[in-house]
Amino acid sequence: MDLKQKILILCGILGLVLVGWKMSSKNSSEIKSPMRFQGKDSDLNRSSVENAESSESKKPVFVRSGKKPTEVEPQDSPKNPHFVEILKDLGQCLEIKSTVDGNFSKPNLVDLIQSVKNELGAPRVQVQDWSNTHIVLPSGQQRRIHIETEDLGQGRIGKRLKFYGVDSEDLPVEIPVRQEMAFDPKDSDVLSLESQGQITLREKSGKVYFTNGEELIYIEKNDLLSDLEMKRKDRVFKCTDLDREKPSCGCL
Repeated sequence: MDLKQKILILCGILGLVLVGWKMSSKNSSEIKSPMRFQGKDSDLNRSSVENAESSESKKPVFVRSGKKPTEVEPQDSPKNPHFVEILKDLGQCLEIKSTVDGNFSKPNLVDLIQSVKNELGAPRVQVQDWSNTHIVLPSGQQRRIHIETEDLGQGRIGKRLKFYGVDSEDLPVEIPVRQEMAFDPKDSDVLSLESQGQITLREKSGKVYFTNGEELIYIEKNDLLSDLEMKRKDRVFKCTDLDREKPSCGCL
């Protein structure tokens, strides 16, 4: 290879180097700077706080009532506008000249006895057969106190107490109590069981006997009559659901 050819090859190499250098410079100038947040850091922090406060303001606010979950609101005793008519029907069915006061608005044992007292006289004997007390514990569990009157013979009457829990199917599960509490319990024994929680319902059933053989069987719920059955001679007057708006009564 002569000198002239070597010079031509060298010039070609230099030309390629020069072109490459220009392209590299052009690409470098076209590279953009990384994206940056606009504004100061304090502006960003303030915006974050405002957004957080806005989100908090949209959340629901729950206010505690200050009462236990098991606490039961006291309710007024329901009035039964039909009770006066029921007492009139009872008198007509059993052929009793009943005395009905227009103020008898709540079904209760005292007013019922008062309505028949002029003809039947004062009750000769009044006994309680059984009672149930429904309790809700602070934990939400339920308890029942059942007291039943037993005839011990020879004119002696005793009481037997049973204490129950309630399972998931609302069935009673007996809870053992002390022997001295189970038979003829003292008032303090019953009170100690009742004080474990909130009383939600008191039920009791009893019988009333009059001088001439008339018999009244009743059930009370929270001191109001819920069921009654009164017999005189060969007639029976019966009512259920007296504590509800639409009681069911009939003369048999």
